[in-house]
Amino acid sequence: MPNICQVSLRGNIPIILENIKSFNKFYKKNYFYIICPNKDNKFFKLKIKNKKVKIINENSLISFRKFKNISNMYLKKTKFYKVIQSRLTWYYQQILKISFMID
Repeated sequence: MPNICQVSLRGNIPIILENIKSFNKFYKKNYFYIICPNKDNKFFKLKIKNKKVKIINENSLISFRKFKNISNMYLKKTKFYKVIQSRLTWYYQQILKISFMID
């Protein structure tokens, strides 16, 4: 049974709905886990009503603030500190996926 995990923002809901439809054509038994920001949690649940989908609040895994604090504690010691700040949200998405898979 394929399990699909995606970190997403509210603007991606149409694509997510299309992906669910496509996966359901090919796989009879699949399940989607969608990790979204706390502020959009209710919106995702309202727009994606499917028994094969679980909406997960990203803060239940790790908040961006906590991730940034931990990351910067180590990054401050490197020459990459300033350069990487604009990329922290991308790294945060990766950590959310990894945290979900481990949990």
